[in-house]
Amino acid sequence: MICLETERLRLRDLRSDDLPALIDLWTDPEVTRFAGGPREVGELRRALEEDPADPAAEAYNLWPVEERATGRVVGHCGLLDKDVDGAAEIELAYFMARSSWGNGYATEIACALRNYAFEAMRLSRVISLIDPTNAASKRVAVKVGMRWERDIVRPSGALRSVFAIGREPGQALRQPRISGRALIVGDARVLVSCYEDADGPWYVLPGGGQRSGETLRACVVREVKEETCADVTVGRLRWVREFVLANHEDSRIDPGFHQVELIFECQLIQGAGIAMGKDHDAGQTGLHWFPIDELLGVRFYPRKVAAILAGIEEDRIYLGDV
Repeated sequence: MICLETERLRLRDLRSDDLPALIDLWTDPEVTRFAGGPREVGELRRALEEDPADPAAEAYNLWPVEERATGRVVGHCGLLDKDVDGAAEIELAYFMARSSWGNGYATEIACALRNYAFEAMRLSRVISLIDPTNAASKRVAVKVGMRWERDIVRPSGALRSVFAIGREPGQALRQPRISGRALIVGDARVLVSCYEDADGPWYVLPGGGQRSGETLRACVVREVKEETCADVTVGRLRWVREFVLANHEDSRIDPGFHQVELIFECQLIQGAGIAMGKDHDAGQTGLHWFPIDELLGVRFYPRKVAAILAGIEEDRIYLGDV
């Protein structure tokens, strides 16, 4: 028996009255566009009718996701046992009804499943197998904390991108994530990595998560290289920024997320060219040199850095939870 609850959603065992909503989901050409296409109704109904007979029979399965406020089934999500190139993997899968798109539901329930996988099932790693052209699904994977690992060809011949997130043995998932970022300035312009979501483009300084055994300086050098193809020298620590998601407006996505970013002044090594790297973050759409005086007019994060660079806020090392 399973029951996971978030602020707005509930993932639970399948009931017979869930079948109409799930059949609608799995026969919708848009929902199944990146998952093999619409299912045949008769076979789908038989498979779903067999499922509730013994809800405890399988530890890995897809389960209905309902809105807590209405009881309406809006998704079919869960953990699946997969063979990936001969290795046993657990896939975190999320399929949402088209009527629920645009509400952040996929990210909300995927974060809950990630926590369940690591904390209740004590798994050390989960993956998602995503069609490389499915930008929305890749954005969800990144928000869950996954990173692209490689592209593979499934036995069916379908190309899939492997996104994965792991947990160090014995390490609680709720530990803060440490990230290193680079402040690269030239001709009164700042180099930023570009992303896009439903609200439009947004921008951050190049950088990302520190790996076990890696110094922060090495982290910054590696992350900048992956995102921009450029080599940099790492200078002084400029700012320390925390981001505790529970204290911000998107807290429903993952209220346990806590990141500490250390931002270093960096210099491009002479002759370094700027271009999107082959190992750039999923969801990254490009790179841009933004004039410092324009940063406050766009969705650049953290905003406090833009304000300090523009000279309208006091410069200090610790920026706080911003």
